[in-house]
Amino acid sequence: MALEITRKTERPLIYWHELKPKEQAEFDWLDTDEKRDEAQFFRYKKWTYCLDQFAVWNTPWTGEKPAEFKDFDACHQDGFGTGVLVKLDPEGEDFIKVASYYS
Repeated sequence: MALEITRKTERPLIYWHELKPKEQAEFDWLDTDEKRDEAQFFRYKKWTYCLDQFAVWNTPWTGEKPAEFKDFDACHQDGFGTGVLVKLDPEGEDFIKVASYYS
């Protein structure tokens, strides 16, 4: 089964103090000021994501990256065969490239 990548777009990275209170409540697992200050977030398709939710490839727990994902650094699986991909901006920390995928 082939993977399809859709909705490639750029999103600005945002920080804890820029989140709405309702969004902050969704990230209650960031339970210290230090964790909240270091976290980076972005909004995509009516959802707010924390980069800490994404798995980087080539690590013992995630294995090798599928060839279709070669242009991306990490993924967040949100269902069976679906998820969100991110590519960090190599020139800074202000924007990321985001896409969704499905199989």
